[in-house]
Amino acid sequence: MTITLLIDGHERTTESARADGDELWIPAGELEPLTGWHLEPEGLCRDERCVPLPPGASLAGDDAVDFAGVARHLGRPVVVSSDGSAWAIGAEPPPAFAMPVRPAPDFSLPDRSGKERSLREWRGRKVILVAWASW
Repeated sequence: MTITLLIDGHERTTESARADGDELWIPAGELEPLTGWHLEPEGLCRDERCVPLPPGASLAGDDAVDFAGVARHLGRPVVVSSDGSAWAIGAEPPPAFAMPVRPAPDFSLPDRSGKERSLREWRGRKVILVAWASW
């Protein structure tokens, strides 16, 4: 059966993957072209990130990974057609500790030598602002 996978804004098809209920078994050799992830001894890796495989996501002696199980483990929504021929993997949710990024309003303060510095002088570069109060 041909399986269509919608993931990260791409549509890919494969004849090698197999659907089994809510599991999508993808051969290790097809993981990267289909999903962007590849199998390493430490788990599934993408770019600089590796995540351990959750229990049951791989079978001993089988060179396939239940990618739908891994996606759910990462908090990504998974939707499958009733016949198992089409799978949609949603985006990973942002980390719970992530704060929204917003530009700071411009202000000026004296530097350690007394020279007045404005935040706008540093636009486009990363800035660490340390603030404290004695009370």
